[in-house]
Parts: sequence; C-alpha cells; structure tokens
Amino acid sequence: PKPYIMAEPKTKAPLARLQEMAEEEEAKATATAMSKAMAGAARQQRVAAAAAENVECEYVVTVVTGDAKGASTQASVTFSASGVLADGRTTVINQTRLDNAPNNFERGRTDVFKIRAADLGVLKHARVGHDNGGHNAGWLLQSVSVLNRTKGWEHTMFPQKVWLERSEAGNQTQITLYPTAAAAAAAGGGSDAAGGVGAIVENKRYVIKVTTADAKGSGTDANVWIELVGEGGRSSGQRKLDNAMNNFERARVDRFEVEAAIGPVARARIGHDNSGMGAAWCLAGVSVTPEGGKEVTLDVATSGIWLEDGGAMGTATDLFLLGPNGKAKSQTVTYKVEIHTSDVKFAGTDANVSIDIIGAKGTSGKRKLATSRNNFERNAWDVFFIQLPDLGKLTAINIGHDNSGFGAAWHLDKVLISDESNVSQVSVFPAGANGAPGGRWFDKSSGDGLTTATLVPANEALGTYYTIEVQTSDLKFSGTDANVSITLVGEKDGKETRSAPNLALSNSKNNFERATEDSFSVTKLANVGAISHVVVGHDDAYISPSWHLAQVRVFNMATGESLTFPADCWIAKDEAPHFASEIMLMPAGVGAAMLCTYQISVRTSDVRFAGTDANVACRLFGTRDDGTEASTGEKRLENSKNNFERNKEDVFTVKDMDVGELTKLFIGHDGSGMGSDWHLGYVEVKNLDAPQRPPRFFYHDGWLSNERQQGVMLTPEGAGGASAKARYRVVVHTSDKRFAGTDAAVTCKLTGELDGVAVESEMMTLENSANNFERGMVDEFVVQTRNMGVLTGVDIGMDGGGLGADWHLKLVAVASVADGRETFFYHDNWLRKGSLCATLKAALPGEGGKHQYVVEVLTSDIKGSGTDANMSIVVFGGKGDTGEHKLDNSANNFERGMKDVFHLEGVDVGAIERIRIGHDNSGTFFGGASWHCASVGVTNTTTGVRETFSVNKWFATDKPPKQISQVLYPGNAVPDTSTYVITVHTSDVKGAGTDANVTLELHGMMEGKEITMGPFPLETSADDFKRGAADVFTVEGPKLGDVVRAVVAHDGKGLLGGADWHLQMINVADSSTTKETSFWCDAWIAKNAPKTMELSSAAGASASHGRHRYKITVRTSEARGSGTDANVWMVVYGAKGDTGERKLDTSANNFERGMEDVFMIEAPDLGEMLRVLVGHDNAGFGPGWLLGDVTVEDISAAVDAPDSHRKRLFSGDVWLDKSKAPYQTQAELLPSDGLQRARPTTAKYTVTVHTSDMKNSGTDATVWVELSGDGGKMGWTQLPDGVGNPFQRGEVDVFEIEGSDVGTPEKLGVKHDDKGYGPAWHLALVEVRHNGTGTTTMFPCDNWLSKETALERMLLAGTGEEGRELTDGQRRYCVSVVTSNKSYAGTDAAVFIAVKGPRGEFTRRLEDKTVFGKRFEKGQEDAFTFIDVDVADVNPVDNTWPIDQVTLGLKAESVLQRVTGTDWHVFSVKVADVTTGAEVVLACEDWVKEKVPQTWRRADGAKQSGLRLAEESGDDGDFQYRLDIVTGNRLSAGTDATVSVAIMGQGGERWVPMLQQNNDHFAKGRTDSFVVSRGDDLGEIATVTLTCDNGGMFGDSWYCEKVTVAALASGRVWVFHCGKWVGKEGVVLADKVLEAAGFEAQAAAAAAAAAAAD
Repeated sequence: PKPYIMAEPKTKAPLARLQEMAEEEEAKATATAMSKAMAGAARQQRVAAAAAENVECEYVVTVVTGDAKGASTQASVTFSASGVLADGRTTVINQTRLDNAPNNFERGRTDVFKIRAADLGVLKHARVGHDNGGHNAGWLLQSVSVLNRTKGWEHTMFPQKVWLERSEAGNQTQITLYPTAAAAAAAGGGSDAAGGVGAIVENKRYVIKVTTADAKGSGTDANVWIELVGEGGRSSGQRKLDNAMNNFERARVDRFEVEAAIGPVARARIGHDNSGMGAAWCLAGVSVTPEGGKEVTLDVATSGIWLEDGGAMGTATDLFLLGPNGKAKSQTVTYKVEIHTSDVKFAGTDANVSIDIIGAKGTSGKRKLATSRNNFERNAWDVFFIQLPDLGKLTAINIGHDNSGFGAAWHLDKVLISDESNVSQVSVFPAGANGAPGGRWFDKSSGDGLTTATLVPANEALGTYYTIEVQTSDLKFSGTDANVSITLVGEKDGKETRSAPNLALSNSKNNFERATEDSFSVTKLANVGAISHVVVGHDDAYISPSWHLAQVRVFNMATGESLTFPADCWIAKDEAPHFASEIMLMPAGVGAAMLCTYQISVRTSDVRFAGTDANVACRLFGTRDDGTEASTGEKRLENSKNNFERNKEDVFTVKDMDVGELTKLFIGHDGSGMGSDWHLGYVEVKNLDAPQRPPRFFYHDGWLSNERQQGVMLTPEGAGGASAKARYRVVVHTSDKRFAGTDAAVTCKLTGELDGVAVESEMMTLENSANNFERGMVDEFVVQTRNMGVLTGVDIGMDGGGLGADWHLKLVAVASVADGRETFFYHDNWLRKGSLCATLKAALPGEGGKHQYVVEVLTSDIKGSGTDANMSIVVFGGKGDTGEHKLDNSANNFERGMKDVFHLEGVDVGAIERIRIGHDNSGTFFGGASWHCASVGVTNTTTGVRETFSVNKWFATDKPPKQISQVLYPGNAVPDTSTYVITVHTSDVKGAGTDANVTLELHGMMEGKEITMGPFPLETSADDFKRGAADVFTVEGPKLGDVVRAVVAHDGKGLLGGADWHLQMINVADSSTTKETSFWCDAWIAKNAPKTMELSSAAGASASHGRHRYKITVRTSEARGSGTDANVWMVVYGAKGDTGERKLDTSANNFERGMEDVFMIEAPDLGEMLRVLVGHDNAGFGPGWLLGDVTVEDISAAVDAPDSHRKRLFSGDVWLDKSKAPYQTQAELLPSDGLQRARPTTAKYTVTVHTSDMKNSGTDATVWVELSGDGGKMGWTQLPDGVGNPFQRGEVDVFEIEGSDVGTPEKLGVKHDDKGYGPAWHLALVEVRHNGTGTTTMFPCDNWLSKETALERMLLAGTGEEGRELTDGQRRYCVSVVTSNKSYAGTDAAVFIAVKGPRGEFTRRLEDKTVFGKRFEKGQEDAFTFIDVDVADVNPVDNTWPIDQVTLGLKAESVLQRVTGTDWHVFSVKVADVTTGAEVVLACEDWVKEKVPQTWRRADGAKQSGLRLAEESGDDGDFQYRLDIVTGNRLSAGTDATVSVAIMGQGGERWVPMLQQNNDHFAKGRTDSFVVSRGDDLGEIATVTLTCDNGGMFGDSWYCEKVTVAALASGRVWVFHCGKWVGKEGVVLADKVLEAAGFEAQAAAAAAAAAAAD
C-alpha cells in the first residue's frame, strides 16, 4: 500500500476501543469520566495522581454450583465486575475466563479463582455467564462471592440459585449480580432476559400424592419412580418413590417429597422397574403440590392405568395437567422410530433394546423396542411407533440394550425419528462418534465396553444426511479393492455448491464386488441444494484398482429427493473411455467428463480492512486446443474459517473440467458476513495436471465491495515491472505493560546514509488496522519511499489523540524488502503528552552489557498443535547462554497456526549456535500439553544476529520423538547430534520377555573424552520386549564418537514385569556415520539391577561350546507389494560348514516393504562366508516377496580376521514368488564385491527357444532357464505358461523374462520337471536377447533333456553343451528365413541354401519334416540351426563376417507340388554364426522359383532388387525410424493389398523400407506402426510417396488419413496429412508439419539460453 504523505502529521479521528466485556453503561461512564478528566490541566493532574495511587489488587472469586440434576455445565464460564473509586471514576475487571481445573462447575462443587486487577473501589455489580458451549451447557448457579484480599472486603452476590440456560423460551446465559439482595430486587431480579424472571429457577420441594386403584391385584412390590417436567422443559430426572414397606398397596394413597429446580410443573412420567413378586400396578391418580403453590392434578383415567410388562402401556406412562375443562392440557404425539442395524459381521443382537428420546420440551423416558423375535438383525430396518408427549425439537436419544441373550453385541448404524403427523420432518441420529456416520458397537466385552450411548441428531444446521447407493457392474474383473470416494455438486440460490471433497465410501471389506450394490450413509454435509452432478473416483490403491461402475443413486434423507447417475464405464487410468481414476457423472444419461486439478492462490491486499468474511467464488475461462471456448462451474473458495484475511495468501485445490489455456478469471463474493468489502491483490492459477502450461497471474489490486457483488472479470498479465522507489517493512513492537497500547495516530520518518550523503524519508502514517498498537502486539507495515541506503535512525511519534493516547513503545525494526537487511531501534519507554515523538538510533547493549533478544515462535497449523503448557527457552552461543527464560505474554500463547513474539534480555551469547525449547507437560481441561512447533526465530536486536530454526516436530510424551524439551540447531542441519537406531534382541528362552519400563544409557569416546547419553526410555508399543523379538528404537542425542559401553535396566513394573528379563544383545547404529556397535548380553537382568556391557564383551567373544554368534540383516525391497507374510528360512554356507536351515522370525511384522529385519543365531565357525540360501514356504496372504539383500556378520570373529570371515553382503533383488519371474520361492545369493550396497540393476530378456524338428521332440513339461554372465547370475527362471502350447516339435517359442542384469551372457542352464505326457524334450537352440542393449547370444543344444539322458544341461554361449565342443573346420549356423505376407507367397517345395566364403562352401536343405505344421508359410519366420563347414573367419575386432555368396533355391519333389505351384516369395534371410553372433542380413522381397534361384554375391556390389545386403539397400543399420500409418475411418477405407512407402530425404535420396505386413494391417480406423532401419541418416524428410498394389482378395484401393515419420535417434517427428484414396498410381505427400524439433534442436535452444544467461 502507498503511504500517506503529508507535510505535517494530521489529527487522526478518535476510534473507540472495543470494550472486551464491559456493559454499555460502564463504557459510557468511562467515556464521560475520561472526557471530564481531559477538560483542564488541573483535572488531568488530579487524575494522574489518583492513577498513581490506584494499586493492583488480588481478588478471590468463589463460585458454587447447585446440587441438582443437570446443574453442572461444560460451557466456558466468564466473570467481570465494575466499581467506583473515591474520585468518582469507574473501574472494571475485564471479562475473565474462570478455568483452573478439568472439573470446574460440577454439581454441588465450590470453585475458587484468583484474579489480579485494578482496585474496584466500591463494588457496584458483577456479571457471570457462559458461552452455551459443550454438550450440557445449562448451569445452576447457586452463589457467587467476591473477596478483595488487598483491601480486605468481601461481598456475597445476589440473586442466587439461578439457571443460566438457553432454551426455546429465550432464557439467558448471562446474569448481572449485585452485592445486596435489595439492589438485586431493585434491578428486577437481575434478569437480562425478556420477560424478567424467566431464567431464575430455584430449588423447591414438591409434594407428590400417588393413589393406587381399588382393584384386585392393583398393588405392586416393584420399585416405583416419577419424573417431573417443568414448563421450560427442565426435568427432575427419575426419582425413586419409597418411604414405607407397604407403599403402593391396593386403594392406598402414598405421599412423597422431592426437591428439584424445574419451575411450574407441566407434566410427569411415572412407572416401575418390573421387579418383585406381582410387579403389575394399577395407577388411579397423581397430584403435585409445589412449595408455596397450589396442588395440580395430572390426568389419569377414572378406571386407572395398568402399568405392567407386556401390557398396552408398558411399565410407565406420561401424565399431563388437567385443564379447566377437565381434559388434559397436552396431547400425545405418535413418533415413528426407524432403526437400521449395520451391515457388518455379527452386527445383529438378541438383547432387549430400549430408547430414551430427548427433546427441547422433555424426554420420553426409557422405552423398550420390540415387535418381533427377529428385531435388530444384520442390515435390517426395524420400525416402531411410540405415543409420547410433544417433546419439541429432538436434541438427542439414549439407546442401548441390556446385554441379555446369546450374541448380545450390537452394531447400530443409525436411527430415524419422525412425527407421524408431519412426516416431512425426519431427525436422523447417526450412531458414529459425534454424530458421524459409520455406526458403532454396543458391546460390553470390547471397544469402550458400553451397551448404551447418547446420540445427537444430524440436523440441517450441522449438515444434510444422504444415502448413496453404488452399483458395480456384472462384468469380469469389474470389482475393485481401491478406496472409492464421491463428491456431490449442486446448485443453491443460483450458485454452485459442493459437499466436502472426496467423501470416502467404505463400510465393509467387501465393498464394490462384482454385481453388488453398496449402500452408504453420509451426514454433516452442507446442503448442496439441487444436485447437478457427482464426481466419483478411487485412489488407485492395491493390485487391481480398475473398477467398472454401473450407476450411482443419491437420496437426500431430508427432502426425499432421489437421483440416478448412470455410468456403465471403467474408472481406471489404463482403461477406455476416460483413462482416469476419477470421472464426473451427470443425471439423465449425460456422459461422464474428464477432470483436471487447479491450484488457485489468492492474495488479499495489505490495506486496512482488506479482508472479508463473505463467501468468495470464482470461475475459470479458457480456450481448448481445438479453439473452442470453455469454462468451469462456479468454484467456492473455502478451506478455513480465516480465509481472506488481510495480507494473507490462501491456496485452494479444485477439480473441474479442463478449460485449456486460461484466458479469463471471474472472481467475486456474495456480500455476506461482517465487513464483506474485500481488497483483492492478485490470483495465481496453476493446472496441476498440465505442468507444461505456465501459471497465470490475474492482478486486481482493488476493492470488491458489497455494491459489486457481481465480482470482476480479470485477464492474465505479467507480474509487473520494477519500481523506482524502495519498499521497507516497518515492524512496531508495543510493550507488554499495563495501558501500553494507544489509539493515537502514529507516524514515522526514516533516516539513512546513501553514497555518503544523509537522506531522510517523508513523514509516513502507520495504519492498517483498527487495532494497531495494542498491548504486547506486533504491527507490521510495508511503506514505499526513496532509497534510504544504510538506515541510521527512525523518528517516530503520535498525535496524542483518542482515548488512552499514551503509548509504551518497545522497539521498531526496519527491513529493506529488496535485500532483507534489518535494523533494530529500541525505545522501551513512554510516548505521552510532552514527549509525543522520539528519535531512535540503532540498538546498543543495555545495562551490564545486557543484550535484547526477540524470539518468534510459530505453532504449526495442524490438528491438536496448540498447547496450554508452560514454555521456556535457552539460547546458546559461542560466548555462553542466556539462561532459561519463560515464554508467556498472553493467555492465548501457542495457539494453532499462530505466531507469538517474545522479548528477552540476557548476556551477549555471540553467534547463536543452538536453542533448547520445551514445556513442562502441564495443561488444562480445555487444552492438552502436546505441542507441534513449526519454526523458531531468534534475533539479537543489539547486534543484528539472527538465526531461524526449522522445527516441524512434536513436543509431547506420546508422539515421536516423545520429548517435551529438545535441542534445535539453525536451519535443518544438526551438526552436533546424531540419530541412533537401537535394536534390542530379547532372547528366545522361556520367560525371557518383560512388560517393564526399560532404559538405556550409552557411553562413547570422542577426541579422548567420554560422552554420556541417557539414560533414556525405550518404548514404541505395548508389545516391546517379547520373547524372541527384535525391537527397534530411534533416538536423537549428542555425537558419541565410538560407542564403548551400554548400560541397560528395567523397573520390574507391568503385568509381567516382575519377572527378570533375558536380554540377548543390543545393536547401536549411528545414522550419521553408518557405524554399528553390538553389545552382547545373553543374561538375565533383574529388577532395578542395571547391566553394563562393554564393547570387549562382543567382539571376538564366542558363544557357548566354541560356537559363533551371527547377526543376519535381511532387507526387503521398497517396491510395491514386496513384503511377505510367509515363513522365511535361511542357510548360510561357509568354508567350514553351514548353519543348517534356520527359521527367521522375531515379529509379526517381519519382512515388510522397505524394512530391515535383524536376526541373531548361533552356529559353528563357518570360516569364510561363501553363499546363502534363502526361501519361504509360500504360506499366508500375499506370500510373494521381493528380497533386497542379506548381510551376515560374525560378531564373534577375531578382530584381525579377514573381511570375508567377519561381514559379508549377499545381493539379491529377486522375487521369491511362484507367480512372478523367476517363479521360485527360494534363491541362492552370492557375495557382492565389498560391503557397499550398490543400486540393483535388472534387465529384461527375450528368450527364443527352438525345439528340434524330429519325432517326439516336443514336451509338455515345465521348463526353467538360468542365465549367468560376467556380471552375475539371474537364478532359475520358469518360462511363463499361458503362451499357447509351447515346446512342440519344430516350433519356435518366444518368452519375456526379467531378472538381474548378468552382463555379457556366458552360460545358460536349461531344465524341466519331467512332468506331463511325453516329457522327454529335444532342444535345438536357445537365443537370449538383452532388450536393453539389443545384443543376442546363441546357446546351441541339439540334445535330449529326459530322464534317460539328463533333465538339466548347461549350455555355453555359441558353443553348445559343456563338453560338446565343435571340431576344427566346423561352425554352428542359424539360418532364419522370413516369407513375405503376399498372397500365395508360401511354398511346399524343398528349400536349399548355399553359402560360400574364403575357407569353403556348403549347401544344406532347410528341411520341413514336421507333421504339426508347415514351413515357409505366408508371413512366417522359420529358423534352422545346424553344424557345417566353416566358410569364413569372423573378425574379432568389429565382428564382421566376410561371406562371399548366398544362394536360395527350391525344388519340387512331387507332381502335386508342380501342379499347385512351387514359387516362393522371400522377404528376408539371415545367416548367423551362433558362436560369435556375427551375421549377414539379406533383403529380398522377390520370388524364388525352381529354375530361377536368388543369389547374392559380394562382388556384385549394391543391388536395388532381389537378394541384396539389407544395410546397403538401406534396410538395416543403426538409424531407426518409426512409421505410423493411419487408415481412415470411412466406409471401405481398409485394404488387404500390399502397401509401400517411399521416403525422400533432403539430398534427393529415395528410400523404400521393407514393411512386414500381416492380415490385420491397414484396417478401417486402424493405426499401424513399423520400426525400420537404415545405414545412414536421411536428414530432413522432404516427401512421402504411398502406393497400394490393389492386390489381395478384394483388390480395393486404400484410404489413408495421415503418415507420421519419427527419427528415433534425434527425436524429430514429421506429420504428412493425406486424406486421399491410394492406388497403384500412388500419392505423393509433400505438405508436412514438424511436430517435434528433436533432441538436437532442444539441446541447441538450451545452449543458446545458457549463453544468453551468461
């Protein structure tokens, strides 16, 4: 805001200060007195003298609560008082909260409070009241007395015995009390309520006459009770009527007296408990005579009323006063009570259920609910009709059961109660806590152990009650285990309204199963009006979150409105049509819509009264990619009660339709609330789901007043330019002294030095609030003026105007907004008449070298973060510490989200190094001790040294780190402390565990000094230190250096704590150094007998009988679903033996995701640790386990033992899961190099298995492979099932597997389980391709795997089975032939290949003898592996293979073959050396005929047709392109003819890549992708030519929509739009769009930007 600039300070109009709780007359008296006091100088001097004599007094206020039912209150009680001094001035005790114990104002209790305040002089009156808060706010105030201990007087206040309660009659919650009864009577009884004495209700005696009828069996031995209800609805409660042995005998009149405070009697309820012999009772009459009043008769039928169990009236009845006409004054109302039992297991009950309905006019009393033997069954509705007096507005019910019968426990969902004469009004009582849905148990043996509970209604003031029914589709896998939520959106009063976002829908473990309908009840929602749409989604949790939703129905319980929202779609990120986990549903069949998330940040200006209490809403407008305009609905911005406060930024997250690029923002408010006018600074909007879109700023810097409720339309703009002036933040601290604040106008002027010249600012008024400069407050202003350079002083003053103008100024801090430099100017003195202004200089040390410190403490804005405990702080520095200072300057310090500022005085500590802050763990009934601190700032205002401490921790005994006082270091660094992870192993022997409180003390040595930490408690749960368990604790403490000693003890307390505790060992890990130290105990520890363990007791010490102790640390991977509940075992193998199989189990939570589990075992000395075998039994829910690694440490090994004997890491990172690769439940792990855990590397492999082409060569057995190389071993991996019928004769099967990256493959183990029909298997060859590097390794076999030969064989890369080497002059070949996808391309003839090289030549038939399928079929690839003569050497440097000639030919072997045709159209052929991987790839795309073979000769050079080198023809090489060809979606657009693509490069080079087509390509509406390669880069793509040979079955033309060419190496993409029919003549596409600039262009742009920045 711009400062007010003036030549001289102008007089500021007085602003009336708010009188906190004083009466209006007191305020007027004070104002009058002050006006007279300011009339003349003599009067001012006399007032000042009187003020000096007016000392502070100590008062004792004694409050007595009445001794009657309902007399106590849970509301907040306050007290204030007023008096007159000798000089006629009025003095007051401001409103003070009375609160010093959790049980203040209990029934019959006397509470005493001490208050320090000004001398009241002669007490005139006092005022007591409450805020009507809490569950039972009504309060019977018996008496109040006020004692002035300083002056020695005491008054008992009148009136007495007063009810302070707000009811429908309009009664009061505040009362004025007087020191005499006469004064109270003169004031009208002290009532402030309309009607005078309505609130004053005294305890009275009531005489009750009960007449038993003169009829046979009319008397009763049961216990009779009565409840009287007054005209205001106050109840006496049930009072037992018993004063003689023969009460309630036939024809007897019994007289009783009761005392109650209910006022005039309106009605009564009378009944009995059905006990004794002959409990049935016939009541003839009841009358009531109040003390000092007339007898009133209640309506009882002349024939009497039978009260008996099972009778028409039950055991109790309601009675009303008789009117003058002899009829009852009130009539009964029929209430319909509907009870819903929850849909959870064992929810129903056989117990007797009863209800007590409570209303504003009285209660129903306990009523039994029973209409059937099958009442209250699971998920059932039970309906009851009860005739009762008119109870008025229902406020609560008390419902429960008597715990009788088998299976008495009951889970109640909700209760609905309505008046049958007004069925539109329904009171809903959810059974959840505090009126929340979800239900609760009424079970004596579990939970809170209660069988009755009081439920409050979910009325419209608290929210609307909805029932939501969700129907999951009847489709395969349609159900979900994810967490489903819903948001209701409606329209009310012409504006969009919303429920709370993402309402969780969950009331069972089996929600949202296939073909089921789930019903949910939600309440405490704002009434959204007419529902326009709903947003339904889930959180994508668990393994299969995909969900197919049929529909949603929403029922408003209050209005009866029901809406259906059809869906019939998948809700999943990977499923069409939405590809989202949240969708919008519209009623009346309107389809779902896509959503996006917007973050809207709203900045309220820093001007006076800028904030607003109105309801703010906005609407976003934008332009989508297709050019259409779009807008969101109206979004109400609300997430706090304190939104849109002055100089505050509020951040909101909303979901709505994606409007594209933001173009406009409409924002406004509804003008509601006190002070609705709002000064808006700016709004920032981000689309969180489209991070590529920059945030948009919408600036306003103006008012949105009540006259402009329509709001304002803003357009986005930049952040603004630089200002020629400088801005300064001026922070003014008013002292925390009595009357320190001022209402005067305050001005200031800054002085400084700029370039050696003294400069000063203009005089500026400091004002941005009506409450500036209050006692103990800090006011902050931002002013704009000339650049002041180095600040040297501040001139500050005030005009002396207003009431209470005198001002005690503590200090002024001025900081430059540009660079943050802050200067402090202390005053710590009064500014008053005669000295209205002061010139302040930079702060200097005080008396005795004392320095001034400002401590700013920010309490976190999270639930429960505030505290009422007593806080203190110590500041430590290089020169010492300040000593402990209490932090207390307000009754509301350390409230949630608030910042408190304190001023301390202490010695100069120098550079601030650390602080210790904490509390005493005290608290009050209204506020606990737990505190969550966000940050602390400490400034030495004398020196300007400032440090900020980022805290974000709890200070509590029950929340981590479970410390109420902590040492903090500046920023986030903690240089002098460490975090220690302590693992305590309780022995696995009988009785080893303990429930006692265990403490630990650690000793360390650092730089020759011993440092001690503790003792500190070890506690994380009630199950610590169980037999055989390992408990882990994390504590913070000083750096200990080398931990050399541990002292452990326990106190023997707890259920099992009296017994000794058998401790195995303790491991201490320093997180800052990763150093671990183990302390072995292996002994019993008795109560209060500390056990000291020295470091030497662990290292080098053997267990009993020469055995060694081994510490095994198992790390489970952090990947999702990696944990296991199976039983895990392990065997450790060493050079001297093994441990044997050991079960690893110390906790129910072993082997959780991302966790490390530690186990201790004893075993013989293993020597060098060589390997571990680890596995599990596949038991439990979710047994699959992703093992990270295992560390084995011999803690008994000698200090000088080799590392491989002492500690070794065994890398795993392997799934032990039957359903995941490598499909195993055990694995053998080998040592890694050193102890440094490397990041695990995995790889995907394509395994191609060639089964031999001979009789009975196939198998039905399950096959495993084990791949190993120079980088490790993958482990046995099952080749997945579900790929058809693999491993059949002459077939080639392809599998994808994943496991550890083995580096360069060297060996491949192959085995099968010898199961199935004909398990014997003849394997020809296995190809393994590393999908990451693209390298392929051949593993020839050419042997049987059978029981008769061998079920497992080890194959060497390129060589074959171990022990079966190639002879000299031989080479193993693999020939792969691809037949084209043209019509009639295949052949049945015999195919031959001839290969010639420098060392020789061979001719081999590519045989087809299988009866299970043919070779050389259309579109098929056939591979053949064989051994033949070596025709050429492979160059070991570049792996080139100088083959000279390859010929493909065929020959018809029968007349039928010649008749049917032998011609064969070959797409490509590859000749590969299995040993080295060298290969020659030849393209063909031509016919091979019996008399016209296809031959390639190296000497012929490059060829453009026929058999030719693929790399020379541009069809093989390192430069890859992806072609995406889109066929149109119009009628007959597709084709089964052959499509060709010719690509023209920038240099005129034309390339026609081979497209391996199949029958599914180029179908209507389809996009087909081809990855092709060539030897060099074509550069810029100029044109694309498409041709279609019109072949195929139909010979049709083809309609192409577009072609996309992507250069995979550079990232460049060209798009050619076609939109034409393509035939033999072809279509040339020249108009292209460069969609992506590519990696090179991006890199060049980044380099240019960097150069520009430099």
